[in-house]
Amino acid sequence: MKPRMTPLPATIALILTVTALRAASLHVAPNGDDTNPGTSESPFATLERARDEIRKAKKAGGLPAGGIAVELSTGTYELARTFELTAEDSGTAEAPVVYRARNGGEVRLSGGRRLSNWQPVTDPAVLERLDPAARSKVVQTSLR
Repeated sequence: MKPRMTPLPATIALILTVTALRAASLHVAPNGDDTNPGTSESPFATLERARDEIRKAKKAGGLPAGGIAVELSTGTYELARTFELTAEDSGTAEAPVVYRARNGGEVRLSGGRRLSNWQPVTDPAVLERLDPAARSKVVQTSLR
């Protein structure tokens, strides 16, 4: 006896089609952790971790239909080094790779470091080289 195939109702078939076309998502948040799975509830902490996950997916069989969207939660991302994307990080017209702010939030990528502990210059040899009018206005900090 042959199993009987029952056709899916049109609404279920439509939902399955739309879901298949929607991009997969990886989530990144300033308070995330790179040991997390990259979901909205447990996001990655860095762009590098999301990029590396996409590279892994491509090597394991390609990008999902609809591509991958890396969703960045609102906040500032302090970059300790240059975030590098190469040709291997590209998607295709059918499966694009997109980095974007989640829900239209404000995202800032900051590659600099905030310097603190500014102190007036006190070294007499340095002060001697400065214009007398500027000496009391020059400050310094350690770049270590």
